[in-house]
Amino acid sequence: MNKGTVDKTTSLKNAIRCNVKPGMQLFISFESGASIAELVRQYHRKTPEFTVITTIAADHLLNLLHLGLVKKLIFSNCAELHPSASPSKVLQRALRKERVELENWSLYSLQQRLMAGALDVGFLPTRSVIGSSLAHENSEAFKVVKNPFEPTEKVGVVSALNPDISIIHAWAADRLGNVITLFHSQDTVWGAKASAKGILVTVENIVSTDFIRKYSTLVKIPGHRVLSVSLASMGAHPHAQIANGIASFESYSEDYDYMAEYREATRDEKSLDLWIRKWVLDCKNHDDYLTRLGTKKLSALKEEGDASRHPRFHLKAGAVSKKVKYNEVEMMLIVAKRKIVEKVIKNAYQIILVGVGFPSLVGWPAYYELKEAGYQVELMVGSGLFGYDPRAGDPFFLNSSVVKTCKMLTDIVDSYGFLVGGYKSACISILGGGQIDRYGNINSGKVSEEIYLTGAGGANDNSSVAKELLAVIRQSRPRLLEKVPYVTSCGDNIKTLVSTMGVYEKIGSATHFRLTGFFPYRDRSKKQLLQRIRDNCSWNLYVASDVKAIEPPTHYELKALRSFDPKGLYIS
Repeated sequence: MNKGTVDKTTSLKNAIRCNVKPGMQLFISFESGASIAELVRQYHRKTPEFTVITTIAADHLLNLLHLGLVKKLIFSNCAELHPSASPSKVLQRALRKERVELENWSLYSLQQRLMAGALDVGFLPTRSVIGSSLAHENSEAFKVVKNPFEPTEKVGVVSALNPDISIIHAWAADRLGNVITLFHSQDTVWGAKASAKGILVTVENIVSTDFIRKYSTLVKIPGHRVLSVSLASMGAHPHAQIANGIASFESYSEDYDYMAEYREATRDEKSLDLWIRKWVLDCKNHDDYLTRLGTKKLSALKEEGDASRHPRFHLKAGAVSKKVKYNEVEMMLIVAKRKIVEKVIKNAYQIILVGVGFPSLVGWPAYYELKEAGYQVELMVGSGLFGYDPRAGDPFFLNSSVVKTCKMLTDIVDSYGFLVGGYKSACISILGGGQIDRYGNINSGKVSEEIYLTGAGGANDNSSVAKELLAVIRQSRPRLLEKVPYVTSCGDNIKTLVSTMGVYEKIGSATHFRLTGFFPYRDRSKKQLLQRIRDNCSWNLYVASDVKAIEPPTHYELKALRSFDPKGLYIS
């Protein structure tokens, strides 16, 4: 029989047992919760010494680190994502015990390595990574070379990366392995295509080949590269899958309660062991896992995922705090929002790129304020969500309601390579971070060999290719440093820093920040406020001659901001 006509459907247990071997280099997509759980079942109390490649290591993927199944992690971000983004306690413990080696890349450069592997070209040029600490640490896979067509210019190049096996979750496949990938998680495609031995796919739906032909424009992976297809309904849980494009596909939303429970369990090893026992080891397969979640929970997630919401913004007055008093975080976010509005109008930016946490809560109110003033600007997320309308009630930047309003669902390569940094791009980006220095260099990576923050993520790509960047960071001496110990994002294009105490800007051609505005605080005098800022800044503070107090938030600004985060997950 021709191998191309072989039925590739099998149980997930069988797919992992037959294809995944100790010592392998595995690409695992962020949404592959069902497959990761099966890896845990089969390799618990063993030492397979996997090398895992992934864009974001969170939730289920952290269990592999906790159990010592991963020798090396090649990644962009490793963090706890909900209710707020923060360093992973699982990762910190693994580093202290020297269980895992880390290789950190930006979102775009990691995709470029996989893309080079898939295209079999050996390497690809990149504008990311240059000048950062990533360049030094990854010198075996990253070089700066002369542009052969412009000898006076230099360009970065990344080497090809080919995992042995790729494990992904997708919307659908036929029995021959032709795959319709997730509409808003296209970073899985290059990792899958780069696989040396083949791809293991879990799917929400097994469909006919006629169905595949009908929706051939959505098929991104051909069957001849696929080793197995396993049915795993809600296999991305606790993350959402929103079925834009095919009405017969059933959506489901994020399970925030589950994420919060998991995050609480990660606080110590014993509680995480108990959590893994309950949710993974005591479930013989993915169907058992869904049974444990319960029909009530599953129905609620599906109902929320399928709910039709009007894409226009509405202030939910009943759910929003009416108090006029504001805190320092709210002041910071609202002042940063004003700066974004000012810069978009002045420089005719067409795109605002936001990320998790503070950046979203700056960009979202700015977007609506610009829209109301008649300025057309698009919001985007680096993972591929473009042209969306954020909605009140949920501050998580990848929430399911955001996906439904997108004008375009694309991938990381398209996002950073074209929309943010491509020919005639006009994008301003908003960044958060753990630490920043007087030149704008940001550290979201290492504080020490045992303390890792979250990783370079898309911030490194933004700092390399966006026209201008604005940073929002809580102010304290450990955060505002003379020189950051590790550079994940270079500061050349970061023109403005808004902290919880004031506004810092690079004036004219200056390469360092100068304080141009300070926030009022507890009826203190200007002199007292400037001294407070100095006391909470580790660099020698330069103060503009015309430095002034910033106007406090208006009631409408507070109402708009709080409508996006009514529970105060970020702003409290």
